[in-house]
Amino acid sequence: MVSGSGAVEKHLDMLLPGLKMVKGWEEVEPCQVEITKLSASLSNHVYRCELKEAKGISNSVVLGRVYGDSGGLFDRELEVERFRQIHQGGVGPKLLVSLANCRIEEFLLDYKATSAGDIRSNRTSMYIAATMGEFHSKMLDYYKYNPDLVERPGEISLWGRIEDWYKIACTVNKPLITKLGLTDVLQQVEIMRSDFAQCTNKWVSFCHNDLQHGNVMKSTDEAHPGVKFIDFEFCGFNPIAFEIANHWSEWCCDYSSSQPHVIKHDRFPNKDQRYAFLHSYLDGLAKTVEDMGITRSDGRGGAAADAESDAESQAREKVNDCLTCLLDLIELPEGIDALHEQAMQFVAVSDLVCGLWAVIQDGSETGIDFDFREFATQKIKSYHKADLF
Repeated sequence: MVSGSGAVEKHLDMLLPGLKMVKGWEEVEPCQVEITKLSASLSNHVYRCELKEAKGISNSVVLGRVYGDSGGLFDRELEVERFRQIHQGGVGPKLLVSLANCRIEEFLLDYKATSAGDIRSNRTSMYIAATMGEFHSKMLDYYKYNPDLVERPGEISLWGRIEDWYKIACTVNKPLITKLGLTDVLQQVEIMRSDFAQCTNKWVSFCHNDLQHGNVMKSTDEAHPGVKFIDFEFCGFNPIAFEIANHWSEWCCDYSSSQPHVIKHDRFPNKDQRYAFLHSYLDGLAKTVEDMGITRSDGRGGAAADAESDAESQAREKVNDCLTCLLDLIELPEGIDALHEQAMQFVAVSDLVCGLWAVIQDGSETGIDFDFREFATQKIKSYHKADLF
């Protein structure tokens, strides 16, 4: 049974081969699937898929994701591999099936996507902050013991991403780049690399990089409150201050509203809200470190260390350096003030990243009903207003 438009039927046809690869779904027919479109995804088409009259099947409800046009924004194969790693690291759902045009994921039962109002509420905001601390510490610990899985460990992805996206934007939408006054971005990136060097040389982790309200799932079980993160296509190593700044900027957006492209800057967290968030982040970081027994040890030991290649050894050292800096941050009395200052500096950089993303989407055939041009205009206006140069 299809709940939605003809596009939903088309997407079910695309998902069906993947659904048939899920245990218990091998003989499924379209009429046996209850499919409902989930909102707030701006890159893919995401569906809740339920096998009707399922008995004794553990995955009777799954999440189906039909890929939109990435516009060259990220490497899909790398995204899928990172999805697996994030699950293995203990901070993400399980990947059930991966195909060229879609994938099937574990559905987070007893969770629902947060709303724009949810992420601004004190309670949910504290859960998001603590879970962010958990995500950062667990992924660094995971990569410390799996150095062979890390690409460019500890290397900031932010500046290279801006450069890559700018070049793509110039290819697919040069008139809008010119109109928005972005012709000097590559030169500006070089200045930012230098000016932000202190921020980007410490307090770096493997970050989500896209914690908007649609990517944060809230527990519906009052006995087990909390949140989980989903959608990891933009993950990579970055300053945690950028991760935090990017999330704060998302307080201003409501992608489920009647005007999802409109940015309401008056919703940006005030100073008290920002500091409350940072306290919860550090608490989440400290709790995860204590619960998992994470230490400054580099994770080496025995014959495995002797067999490790030079590249793996260097990767392990770089990841452990990042982890050590986060452990130091927990114990640093003035750390919260420094982190706040850095995060506020990164707000404008987040605006530039989001603006370039929207410029590319505006110049691509995404099939997503969203005014990317107006969204880009607002984001880039905020970037210019910060007057970084």
